[in-house]
Amino acid sequence: MFDEDFCGRLEYAISGALTKSKDVDWRRCWCDGVLLPDNEAAYLPGQILKTKEVVTKAWIDEGQTNGEQRGQFLYDLRLSFGNDSLDKIKTGDRIDSCIPDTGADSWIVLDRENRKIEVQLI
Repeated sequence: MFDEDFCGRLEYAISGALTKSKDVDWRRCWCDGVLLPDNEAAYLPGQILKTKEVVTKAWIDEGQTNGEQRGQFLYDLRLSFGNDSLDKIKTGDRIDSCIPDTGADSWIVLDRENRKIEVQLI
């Protein structure tokens, strides 16, 4: 289920993965919130099963470089659903377990220049 609780869990998972990233620049960043889309219809189960994604926003803090704070920005977030998460959506189960392991960042693409983040659920 895509709800505020899931968004909170996703926020922490994104932050955890970024801090362990192979990309040193990403390690300075963390997620400070994943927002529900403004349009509730965008994250209803039927819509997710149709589009296999949710487009929303996330606050990303870009950390510090050379002692200077880079700032916190609202990023466009594209959340793609994999087979396991789609199966859980179909049955009305929670999708928290479909958030990948925070020990790797391969499920995240962070584009600081365009302020976009893509996340792939299992």
